[in-house]
Amino acid sequence: MAGTLTNIGGKQQIWNIGGGNLINTADLVQMELQALEAKKSPYTSSKQRLVDEKNVYASVKKQFSDFTTAFTNLSSFKGNEKKTSTSKDGFITAAADGSAFAGTYNITVQKLAQRHLITSVKDININDTIGQAGTFNLNGKLLEVKADMTYKDLINKMNNGGYGVSAYTLGTKMFVTAATAGTDGEIKLEEVNGNILQTIGLFNAANQIAHVETPYQDAEYTINGVTQTSKSNTINALPGVTIKLEKETTEAIRLTVEDSNVNAGMDAIKKMTEEYNKAVSELDRFAGKEGYLQGNNVAFSLQNAMTSMFSYSKDNKYVSSFGIQVEKDGRVKLDEEKLKTAFRENPDGVNAFFFGFNGLGHEMEKKLDGIFGVTSFMTERTKSIDKEIGKIDEKINSIDSFNKLKQQAIVDKYAKLEQQLAMLDMQLKQMKAMTKQKSDD
Repeated sequence: MAGTLTNIGGKQQIWNIGGGNLINTADLVQMELQALEAKKSPYTSSKQRLVDEKNVYASVKKQFSDFTTAFTNLSSFKGNEKKTSTSKDGFITAAADGSAFAGTYNITVQKLAQRHLITSVKDININDTIGQAGTFNLNGKLLEVKADMTYKDLINKMNNGGYGVSAYTLGTKMFVTAATAGTDGEIKLEEVNGNILQTIGLFNAANQIAHVETPYQDAEYTINGVTQTSKSNTINALPGVTIKLEKETTEAIRLTVEDSNVNAGMDAIKKMTEEYNKAVSELDRFAGKEGYLQGNNVAFSLQNAMTSMFSYSKDNKYVSSFGIQVEKDGRVKLDEEKLKTAFRENPDGVNAFFFGFNGLGHEMEKKLDGIFGVTSFMTERTKSIDKEIGKIDEKINSIDSFNKLKQQAIVDKYAKLEQQLAMLDMQLKQMKAMTKQKSDD
């Protein structure tokens, strides 16, 4: 009988309609849910392409980090500095440039330069009103105090008025310290109108500074037995040598100035050539045949930056003048003996070529910063990718929200279908039972 329905294997089956069809509602639900999910496919594919591109840029930056660091080190290397060392740490530090004379110096520190520091002798609350008007001179400059000013107002006025001091509170005391050390930093106070300095506690009854926490003091030291003074703890008593006095001494500290270490300069250049050769391999991996960056602007920029090293010149000298030759495969080879000879015969020329401002390191550093730096194409493209991914995520989230509503409708639809099929199945079973009973009769 056409259209009869029975249950086989847990599935509703309708007989004699197109040869018999099995209706599995779970499969139908799954098919419709998959159709909903498919709406996200173009967006998820686009997002994955962007994520892949971003990951490649991050990988390139990471793989070339040692390469860029090698040129940064060349740029910052002080090839004209002389080495300094002390017989005992913690008392003095020193740096020497190329004009310094190599030698040994015995240094003692009798006094360190100090900043004048005074405190109030009365307890104050920073938010309290002073309650008295008056004027006084602070380091020769007039300062007016109004009765309705708070101590906080007064401190701000002292700090921002160009009086050569810094004022602050600690606990219930006001502290005033000189902006400079030594005798030039003496804090000079003078009442002009009223006794406002006594009121705020900086003066005593004799109109003198009430309490000196630290007196102003010049530094006093000896170099090779010659006593000298300084208003600062940073001194330049020796040609080309900057010395910082850190702590008073009870014995002479020996300062040694030596000629710069040629090996350190050679090592920096050698490291640069090693990293250059690694970068050649990395560039071939990223931008070579089937490489992700093949034909990409980043690859062209990197290649141009790397090859520009060989066109860089100073005083008619090129990298080849110092033993750096490019091979057929793009890598470089360093003739260490030729470089060592150049250091020995003209150290200033080698230093000027490779190190410091406008040296090879500095010029290459600028080029590489244009590729990997905060304003580079790669960084800007990465920011753009993040924005694009953000927009795609918003679209995907919108589709997900819509799909959740549709999913419930789909489930409800097939739930009703299952109920109807179950009712039909029950009716058919009843009909069969009735038919069998009549047959038996």
